[in-house]
Amino acid sequence: MNKKIVWTLQIIVAAILLPVGIAKFIHSPGAVYVFTELGMEPAGRYIIGICEVLSGLLVLTEAFAAMGAFLGIGVMIGALIAHTTVLGFSVQGDGGKHIPPLLLVLISCCIITWIRRKQLPFIGKTF
Repeated sequence: MNKKIVWTLQIIVAAILLPVGIAKFIHSPGAVYVFTELGMEPAGRYIIGICEVLSGLLVLTEAFAAMGAFLGIGVMIGALIAHTTVLGFSVQGDGGKHIPPLLLVLISCCIITWIRRKQLPFIGKTF
C-alpha cells in the first residue's frame, strides 16, 4: 500500500489519541465521569491515558508505528467493550459522537498494524 496512505492513517490516529489521552491527565469531566462509571477512577483513567499517549507517539515514528498501532487496537477494543457493556453508546447525552472516532482509530490501527506487521517482534517474522 502507498506509503502516503499509511502515514496519513498514522497522523489521523495520533491526532485523535494524543488529545484524548492528554485530556485524561487534566481531569476532563467527561473522562472522570466515564472512569467513575467503570469503577476505574482515577487509576484506570491514568493508565488508559498513558496507553493512548504512548500509542499516539509511537505511530508517529517509522520504527515503532506497528507497535503503537497494535497498542491502539487494544485500547480501542477495550473502549468498545466498555461502551457495549457498561457505558452505552451515548455517554452523558452526547448521542454517541465519540463512537465514529473510536471506530476510525480502531480501523486505522488495524490497517497500520497489518501493513507494518514485519516491524512487530515474533509476529513479523511469521507473517
